[in-house]
Amino acid sequence: MKESMPFTKVSIVLLMLSCLGLLVSGFHFVEMNSVVSAQTTINEREPNDHPTQAQVLGKLTPGMVVTVEGTAGSQDAGAMIEELQADCGVENDQEDFYTFELDKRTNVRFQLSFRGNRNFDVRIFKTTENIDLFPEGIKLIRASTRPPGQPEDVAPMMLEAGRYYIAVDAVEDANVPRGTSYTLTLTVGNPDELHLLEDIICIASAVTENINDVLVVNQYEPTQTPATLDFVTALFMKLGDKPTTAGQRLRVVIFIDPEGGDTPPSNPTPVFDEMVRLSPLGPHGLLQLFPDIDVPKGKVYVGFALPADAQEKGFSITTGRSIFGDKTFLSTDEGATWEPVNFQDPVTGVTFTAGIRTRFVFENVP
Repeated sequence: MKESMPFTKVSIVLLMLSCLGLLVSGFHFVEMNSVVSAQTTINEREPNDHPTQAQVLGKLTPGMVVTVEGTAGSQDAGAMIEELQADCGVENDQEDFYTFELDKRTNVRFQLSFRGNRNFDVRIFKTTENIDLFPEGIKLIRASTRPPGQPEDVAPMMLEAGRYYIAVDAVEDANVPRGTSYTLTLTVGNPDELHLLEDIICIASAVTENINDVLVVNQYEPTQTPATLDFVTALFMKLGDKPTTAGQRLRVVIFIDPEGGDTPPSNPTPVFDEMVRLSPLGPHGLLQLFPDIDVPKGKVYVGFALPADAQEKGFSITTGRSIFGDKTFLSTDEGATWEPVNFQDPVTGVTFTAGIRTRFVFENVP
C-alpha cells in the first residue's frame, strides 16, 4: 500500500466497551510442572473459586483426554469476572476454575455433561497482560451457554502455546443445588479444528471507513499438514439505515503460501476466487462456504474483496478483539502489495481482527 490507512470502528453489536476494569496489584498465577498422562481422570479440589485458585490440570499434549469430576451449585462461592459483567452482562459468579498449559499449537475440545435438567455454562479464557482492561488477568475467547438440560460443548479450536483457564458456572437463575455433579472433558488433538482469531462473544466493531475497493484476508496456519480447509464463515452486520448485505454477492478469495511466511506473498495465485451469495441471519448477511481445499503445507489466506461501492451497499468489516495477535492484511492493488492492519480501539488500545472463521480437517491425528 502507498500509505498507512486510518480506520474508524463503530461499536455495533451486543455491548459497548463500557468499563476499563480495576488495576490489580500483586496478581499472580499458579505454576505448572506436571504432565498429564494420555487418559486421566481428576477429581475436583476446592478451593478453586477464583482464577488465582484454579486447579492445575497440567501440561497437555495431542492425544490426551482429561476428565474432571466436579460439583457445583448456584449458591457456591465463586468469582465475578469483570469482563463478563461489564461487556457480556453476566452478573453471576463463576464457581469452579481450572487451568492448563500448552507447549505448542494444537486444538482442544471442551465438553461439560451432567444429569437431569440442570443448567451449567462453560467458558474458556486466555491469559493476558492487560490488567487495566482484564483485572483478573484472563480474557474470554470461547463459551458454551446452552439451555437447561443440554450438555455444553465447545467444538475443537486451535490454541496457540500458552496458558488457559476454564470456568464452570452453575447458572444462578437456574438454582442448581449445591453438590450437583458434572463431568468436564478436555480432548487434545482432534481430527478437525476451528480457527477463531478474534472474540466477538461480547464485543464487536465494524470498520466503515476506507473499505471501498480493498482485498481483506486473514492468515491461518493449521496445527498440522496436510490438511483440508472445509468451512469458511463471516458475518456482515447491518448498520443503521444502510441496506442489508443478505442476498448480495461477494467475491471470496483463498490462496496458500507453501513457504509459510509472515505476510501474504505478492500476486498470489488463488485456489478459490468466486462470487458467493450471502445468506440472511436476521437483518445481517452471513457468508457460509464449504470449499474443500487441500493444504499440503504452509499458511492459508482467506478473505473477500469489497467493491468500490461497499459502503453504499451496506458492507463493513466486522471485527472482534484479537486473540492471537494481528492476522489481518489489506491490499488496494489486487494483492500486488499487502499491509498488516492493526484495527485499534483509540480509547483502550485493544486491537481487533477481521471476523473471518475457518475450519480445517485432518486425516492423521495423534
